[in-house]
Amino acid sequence: MRAEPQVIRALEPSINVIQNNCIRCHEAQVTDAKLTGFVEDHFVHRTDRICWECHREVPHGKVKSLSSVGHQIEPIRAHAPADMQIIPKWLQESINEAKK
Repeated sequence: MRAEPQVIRALEPSINVIQNNCIRCHEAQVTDAKLTGFVEDHFVHRTDRICWECHREVPHGKVKSLSSVGHQIEPIRAHAPADMQIIPKWLQESINEAKK
């Protein structure tokens, strides 16, 4: 008998971990002073709310950002096979340098 809930909800300790992961990766966007000037309630939204209140499809949904095009896990058929690598070329070169 499958007793797990139909809707997955993060527990309180998980919420803090997930929120901190969002902020760790997107700290530059979250703390950008320029956004305060033209994004309504920017300070309130970044301090009193959790990221997925607005970004519900992240990271497990179907929404992809423009910056992920070409480097997403699901390759786009229009790209040539050489362009269908998950790791960007600049990052792969950095990894290779670090291994030397």
